[in-house]
Amino acid sequence: MKPESSATFISVLGVILTAASVIASVAQYRAADLQAKAAVVALMPQIEVRALLEKVDSDKYTDRHIEITSDGGPIYNFKLSRLSWIEFRVRDSIAYHQPFTGYYFSEYPTGHTKGALTTLKGYRNNEEFFQFLHWAKPALGGDVEILEPVTLLRMSYIDALKQENMYYVLVSGGNETHLAEDVGAKLWDTRSKMDESTQPVDISALKAESNITELVQLWKRKVAEAKK
Repeated sequence: MKPESSATFISVLGVILTAASVIASVAQYRAADLQAKAAVVALMPQIEVRALLEKVDSDKYTDRHIEITSDGGPIYNFKLSRLSWIEFRVRDSIAYHQPFTGYYFSEYPTGHTKGALTTLKGYRNNEEFFQFLHWAKPALGGDVEILEPVTLLRMSYIDALKQENMYYVLVSGGNETHLAEDVGAKLWDTRSKMDESTQPVDISALKAESNITELVQLWKRKVAEAKK
């Protein structure tokens, strides 16, 4: 082999070895990065919200409660807030949102950093809501759909990396929808302002139309406007 050819071969070989070294370094970096991300994910709490029905001294489902649990990393300084409302739907649009209280009025925190975190309960809340439906649907008209009570949960906590977090879940009936933080924050702000402008009604007052005559008239006006 000529000296020129030998030098060229050695130069090319050096380039190949350098490229191989770079590729190996990149692969090692990616592997280390994936391992680091996996470690972070393992430290992150995985919050689960379940809305459950139960029978209390009855053969019917009288009560609904919410259980909040967390797997994964520990949770510190867990705090829970909530807003509830009823929606009246006409065709495909919501005619009115009525804020109300008392559906979940008791909270039973465990103080745990993992597993069961807290439980929200009411007293015969599912039963009282269906008593409300019994008179409200005929009063508002058969084409008005009164949806299951909606509750927006706002949870704040500190994770294992000492980062502050805000987490939102929308609960309607037995369905739970986990919201992106910006979406949840916007909805919380909207519904909070609604509570300021519209007086919330306690669920116990919904048992009979005579208890909330003025509210029923308001609902009828909103429903009529939605039908136009």
